[in-house]
Amino acid sequence: MLAGALLTATVSAVLAAESAEKTTKAAEVVARVGGAEITRAALEEALHRRIRSTYYHGQQRAGQEAYLRREVFQELVDRTLLLREAERRGLQPDAENVQQ
Repeated sequence: MLAGALLTATVSAVLAAESAEKTTKAAEVVARVGGAEITRAALEEALHRRIRSTYYHGQQRAGQEAYLRREVFQELVDRTLLLREAERRGLQPDAENVQQ
């Protein structure tokens, strides 16, 4: 009985450590752009969206992931820069265009 409880506690500790590692990795900052942070989770989500929208059944060609990762990363940086510049200039979206 004690061995079972010890095994359960050990497994729980290992699972908690793995979960914490995944959370830390997802929150890891991969770039800072003008004070804004781009996290690994944001990069991975954008990459997965691109793969799903670009390739049939989400299957990219061999060797394409590194290229796509760089391209998506650059797009996130560009978007962040554009948003920061729009904020700096005090630009607001036109309500009519947002409705469309």
